[in-house]
Amino acid sequence: MKRKRLQKMIALAVCTAVITTMGGFSAAAEEVYEVAADEETVTDVPAEPETEDIFQEVGEDEEQLLQQSQEGNEETDVLFGDGTVIEEFSSGEATTDIQYGSLSKVYLDPAGGSDTNSGEAGDQAVKTIDQALSLIEENGTIYLKSSLTLNDKEDHRWSKVTIRPADTLADDAFKPMIQILEDTGLALDEVYISNIKESGDSWLGQTLLKKTGKGVLTIGTGTTLVCDAKVKHAIYTNKEYTTATLKINGGSIQGADRTNYDGQTALVTVQYGTAEMSGGSITGNTADYGGGIYLNEARFFMSGGQISGNKARYGGGIFGENFSNVTLSGGRIADNQAGDGGGVYLWGSDLKMDRTEPDGQPCVIENNTAAADTLNHVYGQGGGVYLGYGRARLGKGTIQGNKAKPQIKYNEDGEVMSSTGGMGGGVHAFNGSIELTAARICNNQTYRRDHREWGSPYGSWYLRQSVVSEWLL
Repeated sequence: MKRKRLQKMIALAVCTAVITTMGGFSAAAEEVYEVAADEETVTDVPAEPETEDIFQEVGEDEEQLLQQSQEGNEETDVLFGDGTVIEEFSSGEATTDIQYGSLSKVYLDPAGGSDTNSGEAGDQAVKTIDQALSLIEENGTIYLKSSLTLNDKEDHRWSKVTIRPADTLADDAFKPMIQILEDTGLALDEVYISNIKESGDSWLGQTLLKKTGKGVLTIGTGTTLVCDAKVKHAIYTNKEYTTATLKINGGSIQGADRTNYDGQTALVTVQYGTAEMSGGSITGNTADYGGGIYLNEARFFMSGGQISGNKARYGGGIFGENFSNVTLSGGRIADNQAGDGGGVYLWGSDLKMDRTEPDGQPCVIENNTAAADTLNHVYGQGGGVYLGYGRARLGKGTIQGNKAKPQIKYNEDGEVMSSTGGMGGGVHAFNGSIELTAARICNNQTYRRDHREWGSPYGSWYLRQSVVSEWLL
C-alpha cells in the first residue's frame, strides 16, 4: 500500500512539473490533481534512509520521466569564451559586450609570457589573449611576440582591437600568426590584423589566420585583414578530423599586388571545408591559382559581397578544383584578371549560379579579363568563367562585359603575324556540361577575326567538346 501511494505521489510530481512548464493546468490535469488530493494522507511514508531503495523498486521509466521533467524546468545559460553569459547565436558571431582596459598597446607572448605581468613592454608580456584583451583600450594594439593558438573548445569574440606581430616574432614560412584548432571558434568584429611589425618591417609566415577542424571562423563588419607579399594567405582553412567553416559577413581582406604569379597564393584558401560569403570584399591580390579564393575539394557559397581587383595565372577571382562546388546566389565578381578564367576558373568542379531569395539581387560576373600569355602557358580563355571537365547550371544571374584577349604578334608594318588564344569572352567550356535556364550573358567580347578591335560574334561563348542544354533565352 505504501509503495502504491508513493507511485501515485511520483506520478503527481511528474504531472505537476510538466504542466507547470506548459504554463497552467488543463481541465483533465485538474481532475487528476483533485483525485490525488482526496487520497488518504501519506504521513506514513518511510523515513529518508528507505527512500533510495523505494525509488529503485518503482522502476526505471518513472524515475527517468521525473528526471526529464526536472531538467525541463531548469534554465540554462549559454556560455561564450571566458564564461560570459550571452544570447545564443547561430551566425558564428557572438553578441556579448566586451570590457576594455586602459593600455594603448599590450605585448602578448603565449610561449613565454605570464598573466602576472603588466603587458606594457616586451619583457612584461602577458601569456593569454584573454588577459591581453582585458588590458587593452578600445582600438588599441596587441603585439604578438610568439604565435597564438586557440585550442580550448570555446567560441571567442574579439572586437575593436588591432593585432600585429612584435619585432621579435620569428619568421616562419610554414607557421600561422594565429591558429584556431578543433571545436574552437573565433568571431572578429571591427578587428584589424596585419603582418606589419611594430618597426614597420614585414613578418614572413604562412597565413594571418588558420582554422583547422570543426568550428567557425567569422569575419564580421569593420574587420580588415591585410597581408603583403611575405605572407602566403590572409586566411587558410584545412581538414583535421572534421571540416572547418569560414563565414565572411563583412569587412575587407586585402592582399599584395605582386610582380609575377610564380609561387604566389590566394588570399583565402579553403581545403576540404566550407566558406560562405554574404558581405565584405576580397581584393588586391596576385596569385598563381585563384587571386581571391582557392578551393580544393571545398564548398563556396556567395550571396553577397565582392571579389574584385585580383590577378592570377588561373582564376582571377575564384579558382576551384578536385570536385569543389561553387554556388553564386548574389554578390559581385568583377575587375579581376587572369591568363584563363578572369572571374572564375573551375577544373573538375561544379558551378551553380542562381538567385535564391525572391527579392534578392542575383550574382553579377562582370568586367573581368582573360589575357593570353604563352610564356605563362595561358591562352586568354573565359573572360568571365572557364569551365573544364565540370558542370554548370546558369540560372538567375548576369555574366556581362567580360573580355577574352588573344596574344597577337605584329610585323613592322603593323600587320598581324600570329594570334594565340582569346576565346569565350563570357564563358569558355572544355569537356563541360552547361544547363542554361535563366542567365543573362551579354556584352562580352573577344577580338574580331582581323584582330584589330573588339567585337567578335563569338564573344560570349566558346565551347569545346561541351554540351549546352535547356536554352531558354
